Amino acid sequence: MVAENNLLFCICVPVFKTEKYIRECIESVLNQSYQNFKLILVDDGSPDNSGAICDEFACTDRRIKVIHKKNMGLLAARDDAINYVQTSCPIKDAYVMFLDSDDALKSNALECLADIIRRKSCDMVIFGMDRVSQGRVVIPFNDRNKESYMEQNKRLLYKKVFSDSSFNPLCRKAIRAELIPTKNYEQYYKFAHGEDLLRSIDLYKTMSTVYFLQEGLYNYTINPDSITQTVSPDNFKVDFTIRELVHEFLIAENIFTTEDWLEYRGVCVSLINDMATTIGRFAISSQEKNQFYRQIAESDYYKNNLRGQRFKTNLKNQIAFRFFESNAYWAFNIYGRIINFCAKNK
Repeated sequence: MVAENNLLFCICVPVFKTEKYIRECIESVLNQSYQNFKLILVDDGSPDNSGAICDEFACTDRRIKVIHKKNMGLLAARDDAINYVQTSCPIKDAYVMFLDSDDALKSNALECLADIIRRKSCDMVIFGMDRVSQGRVVIPFNDRNKESYMEQNKRLLYKKVFSDSSFNPLCRKAIRAELIPTKNYEQYYKFAHGEDLLRSIDLYKTMSTVYFLQEGLYNYTINPDSITQTVSPDNFKVDFTIRELVHEFLIAENIFTTEDWLEYRGVCVSLINDMATTIGRFAISSQEKNQFYRQIAESDYYKNNLRGQRFKTNLKNQIAFRFFESNAYWAFNIYGRIINFCAKNK
């Protein structure tokens, strides 16, 4: 049980080219109803005024630590923040959180989390997020009417979190600092996508109790300039490295039943279909799209884990995957054009 005032939140914020949002981000932490926190801002070589704004706030509040470094990407910036927490903060009774520099916390976020952690003594809390634009919630957290609960069964935990990508973001998690593994992720620094899932694999393994809080405590800004919003033929890459790591992890854990694997492969099939649909929407030639489709079809992940395998999913995904297995890529091109037309004329 954590004492009333001893619980410390270490909030890690990688900062890169977000001068438009960083003030609101920092102020959302400073204005928390629960005030026992350390805010670690990692200026990842940002070329705009983001770093200077961070320094400005640090001069007025001793709870703010600013780290300036050359640009090495999100994963490296978070590594630096975690290293600071593990070496410079009292990690007993401390929880680590991640906040993107164009997002914000609800004013009562830390208070709600502190209350849950004191009452439940959990190793991790996974909470909800609202999607906001121009200060207004446009897509509210959709599970707020469900009941919050504690999960202590690893098999059920893995089924839940690895079958739903909405659980991937680190910014939805409060994590017991003592249980964060020390691991070198340097070989993955080049990855622009999948970093959250990569780190979550190791976190889920070390956490014994995970509490699912069905309340939106985080404001996710719909920012057209962010990494997660800008997918185009120029930056789209067929790479299943992280997904392969998840697959290998689940095999090593050896707790999935045959039925679990059928359902999980169904999730992976849905992932392939979503990638193919994204390709189908690109404004490029059919020949260029076919190159992307073939990269998926020729990947070891697809060939070893999905092609010809049994799986369980809905009828729409079954049909779409059969098109893909049959190299009928034209179907995704047509579907992509229909989606683009509907989006343009809605």
